[in-house]
Amino acid sequence: MLKLIAGCTGIIISLLATAVLAGGPQQQLAECRADNKKAYNEVEMLCRQARTSGNMGSDRNAFTAAEYKLQDHGRWNMSERLTLPACQELKRQIAQDRADIQRMMQPRRR
Repeated sequence: MLKLIAGCTGIIISLLATAVLAGGPQQQLAECRADNKKAYNEVEMLCRQARTSGNMGSDRNAFTAAEYKLQDHGRWNMSERLTLPACQELKRQIAQDRADIQRMMQPRRR
């Protein structure tokens, strides 16, 4: 019986240590938000550079729509209702925003 209790205690301590080392859900969410904010700021800078240089691609309306989408993602990242899974999805969406904007910035081949 004591071996069983000792074994269960060891498992519980191991699980708690793993949770502390990996950070709790709130810490993971904070790190995800910080990563998203950094990525958002980088893509926002890319948009500003594109506008300043006039390198927005041939479809300026599509570029503007991509900027608005990025801004929505930035606002959602700051939302109090953001959950960790939603934050992780937002990370993928911001990466897609970056890819879309970079693609628009490339000169079209004729």
